[in-house]
Amino acid sequence: MNQIISATFAARDIAAPYLGVFGACSTSMESLAIAAMIVDAGGAKYAMAGTTSHNCSVEKQFRYPTEYGSQKPATAQYTITGSGCAVVSSSGVGPRITHATIGRIQDMGIKDPFNMGAAMAPAAADTITAHFRDTGRGQRTTT
Repeated sequence: MNQIISATFAARDIAAPYLGVFGACSTSMESLAIAAMIVDAGGAKYAMAGTTSHNCSVEKQFRYPTEYGSQKPATAQYTITGSGCAVVSSSGVGPRITHATIGRIQDMGIKDPFNMGAAMAPAAADTITAHFRDTGRGQRTTT
């Protein structure tokens, strides 16, 4: 995909180990999970996890070409043009990554390219349920 190619071109100039991660909407959390595993295993003292997206690249590659000029329904989701980055370390202050639950593909046969919510919701629900089950979190007890 064009977006991961751009990141690869940028990474070649910094001369540091690089893993190109593309998981679409999951890229930010997928890259954080990988960075945390590398640091936790002692493979690095610090790891940078970043993600970026460009609306026009994604829209033309996964939905309808932007140049096509098709009308989108009012409920259509749009990909952001934006970026974010985090440095992961085994020490310091700040948020802590204690668990990472990797999801499974749940294909419910959604064919509408404008309704990514319906396409992603079953996998999100399955992953959240697995996370609560695997970590024992979310279980309430009454007293």
